[in-house]
Amino acid sequence: MDEEIENRLAKIEQTVLGNKKILNKLLSYRRWEMFYSVIRFIIFMVIAFGLYYYLQPYLDQLFQVYTNLNDVMGGFNFPLGKS
Repeated sequence: MDEEIENRLAKIEQTVLGNKKILNKLLSYRRWEMFYSVIRFIIFMVIAFGLYYYLQPYLDQLFQVYTNLNDVMGGFNFPLGKS
């Protein structure tokens, strides 16, 4: 019976070592995945700020046109469906 228990323990030990290897690979994969997601986020933020910096003169001009139109249209009284 002692030999049977030793065989079972050896088998359990092999299973545990196999599980440890798999878990270490999973941990390594998750670390790399986190690293790449942070890098991707940084790249997206740099692109977003770069686009904003590049488009800022056009956006300012668009806002200025909107403000001017709002000022001009604000001086008129438009009846909205009132008879």
